[in-house]
Amino acid sequence: MKTSSRFKHTLLSILLAVGTQHLTHAQQNVDVFSGNGNFEIAPDPLLYPFPGSGPTNTLTRFKGWQLALRRNGTGDFGNAAIVHQAPTANSYASLSIGSNTSLASGTLSVKPVSATNPSLLQLGKIYALSFSVATMDDGSATLEVGLPSHTGARLPIPAFQALSQNLPLTWNRQSVSFICTSLDQGKISFSLKVKPSSATTQPDYVTTVLLDNMELKEVVLPPQRIAGTYTGLVERHPDLNDLFGGRVDLTVTDRGSVSGNLIMATIQYPFTGTVVNNQASLLIQRSSKAALRFKFFLDPLNNLLAAANLSDGVSEVFVEGWRLNWSTTGPNPNPAASEPKIYTFALKKSTALATSEPDGDGFGSFTLGRDGLLSIAGRSADGENYTCSTFAGPKGQISFYAAEISKGSFHGKLDIDLADTGNLNSNVLGGNVSARRIPDKSSRLYPLGYYVVYSAVGTRFTQPVAPAIILGMTLGAKAQLVFNKGGLASAAINPNVPEFDILANNVASLPAPQSVGNPGSAVITTLNSSNGFFAGSFVLEDTELRKVPAFVGKKIKRTANFAGILTRDGVSQIGAGHFLLPELPQDADRSVTPAIPATSPTTTKILSGSVLLSKKP
Repeated sequence: MKTSSRFKHTLLSILLAVGTQHLTHAQQNVDVFSGNGNFEIAPDPLLYPFPGSGPTNTLTRFKGWQLALRRNGTGDFGNAAIVHQAPTANSYASLSIGSNTSLASGTLSVKPVSATNPSLLQLGKIYALSFSVATMDDGSATLEVGLPSHTGARLPIPAFQALSQNLPLTWNRQSVSFICTSLDQGKISFSLKVKPSSATTQPDYVTTVLLDNMELKEVVLPPQRIAGTYTGLVERHPDLNDLFGGRVDLTVTDRGSVSGNLIMATIQYPFTGTVVNNQASLLIQRSSKAALRFKFFLDPLNNLLAAANLSDGVSEVFVEGWRLNWSTTGPNPNPAASEPKIYTFALKKSTALATSEPDGDGFGSFTLGRDGLLSIAGRSADGENYTCSTFAGPKGQISFYAAEISKGSFHGKLDIDLADTGNLNSNVLGGNVSARRIPDKSSRLYPLGYYVVYSAVGTRFTQPVAPAIILGMTLGAKAQLVFNKGGLASAAINPNVPEFDILANNVASLPAPQSVGNPGSAVITTLNSSNGFFAGSFVLEDTELRKVPAFVGKKIKRTANFAGILTRDGVSQIGAGHFLLPELPQDADRSVTPAIPATSPTTTKILSGSVLLSKKP
């Protein structure tokens, strides 16, 4: 393989990120290579180590990588095999790739190392990496430098934009900032691609890429950058929190003092401590149980509670958290919204359901304040009320944890910035929430308990302004009520209301009870156009299943109450929620094991089904 006859050596500074604009003049850059610092370099996946050369903190003329294309018999680039040669002191690793794409590519990896420390990157520290690329080329190719990546770290800050420029060309030198999140990591990789122009005539086209002027510096931020209020969601765990999950709330001062509370189930465990170099390892005492070790480091650039976990020495759980970065006061106010915003959402099942799980939808709502604070309130799919007070994170994250020791818990995360823009201007809500109900044989509602994972779908809710009415309708349009599952399959009556009117002032006008258009005598007792909540009931009449002479052949009525929220499911405006219907009472059955006891209208199980309020197509 031969190299182009016309070499031009051009120094290219890679514009990796503008991340340094987030680091104020108060930052301090500390040379990582104050001792025997060095870099290893390897083309991945060949994984050949190349010892570095030059000064400890400035590496010049690194052993690099050749990216080559070879023409085939038809004159087109492509169909060449991968070729590489073992590196020596005076050789490069070469790569020829043919895939009919006229593009040669590979991945270059660098790893900072020293004789005493296999990875100079330290947990929780912020680093700035800068380097240049030298190329030898005849000017007819395009070099693309792809996204740098670092396993176990967020790299870079902010998002890196890949470069694609004709060679030779010089870019202004910049650096990429990242945060190390694991002590056993250290390799930093970026992709290189070379594409020749169609006018290139060499049978073997080669571009040599060399790393130059590599520097790695630690960025030390002033302590006050970590101050603030943080919250974190604690994973469910059978031993550490009896599968309730949990939540941690903490306040950090500008001097690094920490105070907070860990909530698991409904029990609060206070703790205090100190953050040193953005890191903390705090002990949380629990009466009659082993103390917990809470480790984390604070990521002030991204407003995150990062690499956090809780451990009792045997079991460990992950904690995902963030900082409140919204404010309406001070010299630099950063409001979450220009005005308070109401969000409504439904909790739609995203896992296959067993017969012992609710078939209805949970729902909720909250008002996002200008300061980012909010309180979620709603109902589970089986009608249990819940509340949760928290705040929106820097990318719209909302910790959703609500527990009642005798019932169970909600655990998950809502998101009102699905595109991660860093502002909360979107009106769309998403997320995933799990609901666990603990077994309770005395309960009429799912006595065996359940665990269900829900997808949250929702939107910003605004009250319709006359003459508009709810669901995006206008006067004269028809609405419909549809009920599903929850024991309806065996009922003699289908309680659906195929069409009805929504009058001025958003008043529901349903057909007469027990009419053809309303066989289940459904009624909407509440339809609140200011917050989206609606509720009502329907009545079923069935033949008794009990064979006792007093009940044989008689009819029995059952009333089902329903409730829901007006929201959006990603396609259209809907009202989503659930109804609760008692099962029909029955006689005892001793022919099975265990025996089934007799039930009455006040002791039967109660099932959850779904209710959908929508505009009639």
